[in-house]
Amino acid sequence: MPTTSKSKTSARRAMPEGPSLRLCVSDNPKKPGSAAHARFAAMMTAATDGVVSIEAALSAGYTRADLAHDRGKGFVESE
Repeated sequence: MPTTSKSKTSARRAMPEGPSLRLCVSDNPKKPGSAAHARFAAMMTAATDGVVSIEAALSAGYTRADLAHDRGKGFVESE
């Protein structure tokens, strides 16, 4: 059974696999101090080159309601 190894010294994170989101904004559009602002910031931190897997976004605290709202507002788009 073949195994794969990931470099622990890689300075860049791997691009997300599976369903992903592309950030369409460079700054957090949410009201500073709000819970939504904190969730969006956490999701932005999980992104690599403006792309984050939906799984990583949800793990960072972003919610499916955030996703639906932010798609509608044009803050993110599905890839």
